[in-house]
Parts: sequence; structure tokens; C-alpha cells
Amino acid sequence: EPAVSAVGGSQAGDALSFAFLADELITSLAPSFGPAHGGTTVRVAGSGFVDQPELSCRFGTHVSPATKFVSAHAVWCTAPAALRALGGEPAGDTELRVANNGVDWSNALRFEFAHDVELEDISPAAGPEAGGTAVVVSGRHFTNTSELACRFGMFWAPARYLSERAIRCTTPRRSLARAETVTVR
Repeated sequence: EPAVSAVGGSQAGDALSFAFLADELITSLAPSFGPAHGGTTVRVAGSGFVDQPELSCRFGTHVSPATKFVSAHAVWCTAPAALRALGGEPAGDTELRVANNGVDWSNALRFEFAHDVELEDISPAAGPEAGGTAVVVSGRHFTNTSELACRFGMFWAPARYLSERAIRCTTPRRSLARAETVTVR
């Protein structure tokens, strides 16, 4: 580890140390979007990540400590509210970057803050315990992504995007759902 010491003067105490770190590289985000109210845990895959207190994530202009160091190839970051990351905008795209030292930032990948989904109706509102019922969930601000899903109790079912105002999901067996509430991600 290289040492730093004063040249041409008196030196008080020991030399300081400075570590040279590999450049961070982000290759993917999962998920690459989240609700405008924030709180989405994003798995950032790449290389060069180092487990140290300064490991940070930057969504737009908002900087926060990484939520979890997984390995040199993965960290978790938690998205802030869009208003913080986008400088007052309620939703939109921003850049996600990572820095081992909280100063020198990696390349950026796009992260989308979607308007918070507003659920209005589900049709039909009942079906057999065996599952298999195709239901249409209507509301506002649905986003056409591969991660779009309906949660029936504890079970996530893939959703098919129909429009910004409607999606279609197929109900699971009741024993998998264990509850009758429906949410969307």
C-alpha cells in the first residue's frame, strides 16, 4: 500500500496510506425502475466493488451509502424518492452510479422513477380456488416492463401489459396466494 508523507518539512507522526482501487464498472440493474415514492432495492451487477464504509450509490444528484455489499461483482442500492433524485420532478429517468470512495463515480446506467401505480378495479373480482382466472387490473401509471407482476397475497404472477391503464394477470391456486389482496409492481 503506497504511503504518503510530507516532503521538505518536518513530519509529525506516521505516514498516511492511500489505496489504489480498480475502477468500478456497472453492467446491469435489477430492477431498472421503481416507484416515484422510492424505497426500491436495486441489485447493481458489475465489477470492482470494494467493501468499505465509503461505498456509495448515486441516483441522479442524490448520494447515499450502498445498502449492502454482496461481492466485488454486486452491491445493493436503495432508490430515494424521485423528488430527491430528479431535483423536484415527480417521475422520470435518471442515472445510477456507484463509487467505492464516495467521490469517483462509475459509468452510469438508466434507472426510471415511474409514477406511483394507482389501482382502481379488478375484473372479475372472484374466481375458483384452483386458480387460472385471467383478471384485468385497471388503474393508472402501469409501465410496460418485463418485471411487471400482480401479487395475490404472497404469490407474484407475471402480468401482461395492456396499456398505461390496464394489465392482465392469471390467478394462482388459493393455497399459493394465502390471501385475497392484490398489489402490482
